[in-house]
Amino acid sequence: MAFAMSLLLAGAATSGDSGADRPYDVLRDPPTGKPQIVPIIHKNELYIAWHTWAENRPAAKIVVGKIPTDRLAKGELTKIREVKSFGTLVGFTVDATGADLVLTARAEELPNNPPANFVKEVHGTWRKDVLTMYASGRATDLNSEPFTRIPFYGLTNAGSGRLAAGPNHLAAVFARRHYSPNDKLIHQEANALLVSRKLSTVIVKAENTVSHSFDQRLIFDGKDFVALHQADSYPSAGLLIEKIRTIKAGTRPQVVRAPIYTCPTFANSVYFELGGLAAEPDGYPVLFTATRNTAAVNAANERAMYNVAWDVALVYVLRDFDLKPRVANPHDVVNSGVLARGYAPDQEFKVDNFIYNPQTSRYDKPEPRTIKRRVLWLTANDATTKATNAKFVRLAAGQYVALWEEHTLTGNRWQYATTRALIHHPRRRAARRVGDRGCHCQATPRPHSGRRPDTQLLCADDQRRMKSVIGRNRHRLTLGMCRALPSTGAQVRDRTAFPG
Repeated sequence: MAFAMSLLLAGAATSGDSGADRPYDVLRDPPTGKPQIVPIIHKNELYIAWHTWAENRPAAKIVVGKIPTDRLAKGELTKIREVKSFGTLVGFTVDATGADLVLTARAEELPNNPPANFVKEVHGTWRKDVLTMYASGRATDLNSEPFTRIPFYGLTNAGSGRLAAGPNHLAAVFARRHYSPNDKLIHQEANALLVSRKLSTVIVKAENTVSHSFDQRLIFDGKDFVALHQADSYPSAGLLIEKIRTIKAGTRPQVVRAPIYTCPTFANSVYFELGGLAAEPDGYPVLFTATRNTAAVNAANERAMYNVAWDVALVYVLRDFDLKPRVANPHDVVNSGVLARGYAPDQEFKVDNFIYNPQTSRYDKPEPRTIKRRVLWLTANDATTKATNAKFVRLAAGQYVALWEEHTLTGNRWQYATTRALIHHPRRRAARRVGDRGCHCQATPRPHSGRRPDTQLLCADDQRRMKSVIGRNRHRLTLGMCRALPSTGAQVRDRTAFPG
């Protein structure tokens, strides 16, 4: 089977009215945070796994294909295999031996209050076909005690998932549901799982690491696995980074988390979205989008606080963040020592925040916060402009293209307007960015039958530096844009409210 790479890059579907066994189409299918099209580069080959769709719902297969990177212009994938999907593509990667690995789970959308017999038949039963790992097409059932303390259910429910490989290990992070006998509710959380490459040894069992975590990222940094979480409560609200150590380091925990960006939040509303995560010798540049709000959020203005300017932002996390001692204030990411110095000015403000009150079952328990953060804002949008779906494309060591969509507020709805990009060196101050010298490129929309426009990456001006960089790195830029596909629509989740 083959299909055009240009269509994949746009997240579009193959032609045909019924769309049987087609890729996810952002133009016609409902918004989802679940991975749909996941690309991986391995030894000069581009691998892509994609979940098939039929009509307006996921179909029953996951397709894996590949193409040599020097043949991308031909735009055709060679199909490697099809595997059975249990409803959701949780993650995809390729290990050091070239084995393609697909993680799929049963699609289950669960309410907060457990249905009749849920505790016995779901929470207390090791069911088949709930979470399966395919290694080169060979299936292994992961819903068993070696991999998790309690049975899996509701994977990627109101969240996403990622899978990554190192030379000797596999790691996964994913959202799941978890029944608590204390309050008799089905909560939402994210798990981290670390296993040996052939699944024979479980180093970290899947259990609660962050809740509620509505989106995740995961990379291998050459030694350990590093994840991002979009968290609203445990262990603290904010953008969290997590290191999953492949080697036990004495008495230190195997999994370590730290806040790297905090802001006023309310209930499940956190007012930032995950973008890109990369590894450099001295640290991890983290790209995201957020509002700059510093005022208190409450039940009266929770929704209105979404309809303000959203900007592209970056923080630079030190490699040894996992060795830093904890500070008493989880919203102080300056004195915690986890961030590099000099890339942005520090900011401090106080806000009257509110958290979940189990006595009233409402978010009315005061939690005053002193927020200290170090953020490099890459844009300065007006009140009707939102930056979203940000991605990193690595051009060379310490050099990236940041890409993001720009949406315009029309009434009470955000609508796609254009796609923008800039070249950025994360460890340099803002004044030294290429974008600050006018090398800001923009995707110019072309009419497309009244639907969301196709886009072409074009320079907004004719500066030779920008043209030169894009020209020299066109190949990497194409692959990087393809990497942006897995989380298309990932920031749009259902509005189920998760207590606590």
